[in-house]
Amino acid sequence: MKPGCRRWIQWLPPQDEFHRDPSMVKLLRTGNQIGKTTAGLAEVHWRCMGLHPHLETREPPIEAWVICASW
Repeated sequence: MKPGCRRWIQWLPPQDEFHRDPSMVKLLRTGNQIGKTTAGLAEVHWRCMGLHPHLETREPPIEAWVICASW
């Protein structure tokens, strides 16, 4: 784990698999109560801070967009 990156949450297996996926575009699709929003926001936060525990990230600051679409 990178210095300064502490784990304050114990990720569920689907969340952990999502975080470890090195794909440029990721999608976490599951049923209810898996924590899709929490996992997604953690991913954005880590990338913005340059502290992703599993993947190489760019040095901050970066530009990141979070877009929420609702039917």
